Amino acid sequence: MKSKFITLSLILALVGGVVPLTAQTQNPQTTLSVAITSASATTIRVTSTTGVTTAMQVLVDLEFMSVLAVVNATTLTVMRGTNGTVAAPHAN
Repeated sequence: MKSKFITLSLILALVGGVVPLTAQTQNPQTTLSVAITSASATTIRVTSTTGVTTAMQVLVDLEFMSVLAVVNATTLTVMRGTNGTVAAPHAN
């Protein structure tokens, strides 16, 4: 099974803001460890949450998700379909 690569970052630049230098240099990356089978799912499982904090955005395929909580080393609680994107299922 091919892993889905996701990037987590502050998305201030997308809405006309300025991205702080720390956000530019500290861009954690991880992969989905379990498929997101429902567009309404708010818990996602990743290979690692190291470096992830609330107020970051997760980009999976073409969908942005806001990180609401880092539950543990492999689980995030998110708000789906942010920044004008549409929540959708995603393969891992």
